Amino acid sequence: MHRSLLLSFVLILIACPAYAEITDSKKQAVDELLEVTGMLKVAALMSAGLSQNYIEGMKKMRPDLPENMLDAVGEEVNAFMTEEMESGSFIAYMYPIYDKHFTEDELQQLIAFYETPLGIKTIRVMPEVTQEGMAAGQQWAQDLMPELQKRVQKRMKAEGFAN
Repeated sequence: MHRSLLLSFVLILIACPAYAEITDSKKQAVDELLEVTGMLKVAALMSAGLSQNYIEGMKKMRPDLPENMLDAVGEEVNAFMTEEMESGSFIAYMYPIYDKHFTEDELQQLIAFYETPLGIKTIRVMPEVTQEGMAAGQQWAQDLMPELQKRVQKRMKAEGFAN
């Protein structure tokens, strides 16, 4: 009984796409897409932010540490993160995400798009568009707040919870 259950489980794992190995060609497409879009540079910037957060945390935990020691810690964190980025460990985390959401053909289409003038512009302006969009969303929510508060108060009163 246990053998057949184990065999069934193994067969399910083999047949299930979620557990399938990502092909080398698809990994290469992900590598190329991350390179073309500059995502690896973004990851490097995130690493720099992590380094700064790490140092700030150390300052709080150990306010007695001299500045030169904190500098040394920062250098070590940066060196470690650079080594990890260069080793491909970050990209290894990205493979299953891209595998889940895109076929290899779609990845190739994305690469082709991001190599066009419009794709290059999209990469260049998207951080600004995202930032401006977030600011617009915050302003929108702020502008709606008075009317939202009125509606919530009205509903609370109707439900017997407000004066």
